[in-house]
Amino acid sequence: MGIYYKSPLGILKIDTNQTKIKRISIVKKILIPVEKNHQIKALLDSYFKGRKVNFKLAIDLSGLSSFQKKVLLAVRKIPYGKTISYKELAIRIKNPKAVRAVGQALKKNPLPIIIPCHRVLRADKSLGGFNLGLKAKKYLLQLEGIK
Repeated sequence: MGIYYKSPLGILKIDTNQTKIKRISIVKKILIPVEKNHQIKALLDSYFKGRKVNFKLAIDLSGLSSFQKKVLLAVRKIPYGKTISYKELAIRIKNPKAVRAVGQALKKNPLPIIIPCHRVLRADKSLGGFNLGLKAKKYLLQLEGIK
């Protein structure tokens, strides 16, 4: 099932199954009928209005390795308005030498915003990468009050 949400980043397509959020991506246009009422829409409305939102939603990370899941679940714990480095994230998952692997796991994040990988920066505080694009990463960080 697809849910579409018009955000400041563009149209977000949110793929769900009966109980869990599976993937978020940016699309050019809405291709199927829109589900009107869904909890994620209200949460995204609040988030894009600059409010602190806790995305405590059931998520589906099937298809990812156990390492990727471990990284993404650690990222989910980064507080709103805070950032950490890839190295700090590697240390948090008790694998301090896996900095590059952490970055690769973040590339596989199927749920940007819900799993806030935009809050992970390079050690020098530069942006690094983001699967919705660097413009979106910069926007989300500014939205959360991070310079």
